[in-house]
Amino acid sequence: MLQGLAHATPAIAWMLTIPFLAASLLSGVRQYSQRRLFEAQTNLESVRGLSWQEFERLVAEAFSRQGYFVEERGGSAPDGGIDLELWKSGKKAVVQCKHWRSKHAGVNLVRELYGVMTAKSADEAIFVCTGDYTEEAQRFADGKPIRLINGSALLKMINAVQPAPSRSEESVPTCPKCARPMVMRTARSGSRARQGFWGCSAFPQCRGTRPLS
Repeated sequence: MLQGLAHATPAIAWMLTIPFLAASLLSGVRQYSQRRLFEAQTNLESVRGLSWQEFERLVAEAFSRQGYFVEERGGSAPDGGIDLELWKSGKKAVVQCKHWRSKHAGVNLVRELYGVMTAKSADEAIFVCTGDYTEEAQRFADGKPIRLINGSALLKMINAVQPAPSRSEESVPTCPKCARPMVMRTARSGSRARQGFWGCSAFPQCRGTRPLS
């Protein structure tokens, strides 16, 4: 029996590694996608054009590049009122992300985040939105360990940790519809069959195009 088990062990061990390899591959693909998403943001409109899931990933990447250890808490599961938890220099921060195009975050939302910060024994609460904050919300945060990051401040934070573009990157245009980087494609049919053009990297979700210069 022991001899049979010894012969079977290599095959069993290989089978057991498959889930870990798959998880590692998916993690690598997600990290690459998140880096590309982050580096494609050039202005506030491109940030506001993201989905709320992409916005949370963008904020997570921004803090990660500042040296924070980031744990994403959002998604379909209950997050207890927060989307991210951050750790740096032994201190913990809780982050709430609101992907609004123009809406102002009110004092009630900021007060709720402050309550979550207290309940989780965090050192700081960070509220990030693409819009702005009401005067009442700003007054409530004043003097407390609460950081309010509006759309303009977020864009500055992103630009500060984005890599300097290389010449090849500068020559790649962004999509006129969603501001993502474009890729070179070849038309398969129609009056421009076999001719090159720039197509959105998010195709088929986005069908933005540009002619080759």
